Amino acid sequence: MFELIRGDVETATRSNFTYLVHRLAAESATIYHTYNRFADFWMLNAYSLQTTFFVAFGRIFDTRHDVYSVHKVIENTIANPSLFSKPALRARKRKPRGLTVTPPRGSSSTLTTHGNRCVPISKC
Repeated sequence: MFELIRGDVETATRSNFTYLVHRLAAESATIYHTYNRFADFWMLNAYSLQTTFFVAFGRIFDTRHDVYSVHKVIENTIANPSLFSKPALRARKRKPRGLTVTPPRGSSSTLTTHGNRCVPISKC
């Protein structure tokens, strides 16, 4: 079940962490002056990271009944404590994890990485 919201959690984490790295980097005088040389780019980058974070965060905590969110993960873990048994953990750890990209909601296509680019699985 967690795999269904994993992409949103990772997106929120990565965008927030990257935004914070930019904020910390700006505390260095050298980096601050470099950022100011291309201020429009870095402002757009920061706004994009903030927007990405809030969209992903909203999806994680969405309360509608027709979406997968942290609420359903919690309900599922309470209803199925066997998910935390040693055999279940072993099975999860042994399951191969491919690099996949979560498609936008409402999209029927599934994407995967092929080299350095994302392509529909049917083309791999």
